[in-house]
Amino acid sequence: MKVANSIKVRFVVIDTITGNEVTDPFRFEGEAIEVIAELEQNDKEAGCYVADSYKVESVEVI
Repeated sequence: MKVANSIKVRFVVIDTITGNEVTDPFRFEGEAIEVIAELEQNDKEAGCYVADSYKVESVEVI
């Protein structure tokens, strides 16, 4: 019996300071990268900006 592969790759933004996922999964990596710019701007406005505190990681979802 052949089973179809139902695992999909998605992309999430990770806070590198806490290690936590800070977004829901995105279908495309570019979408996650765009969100990083928004998160960094929010951090700057809040006075807590740290350079390179976000990164994109791929995750597998069913």
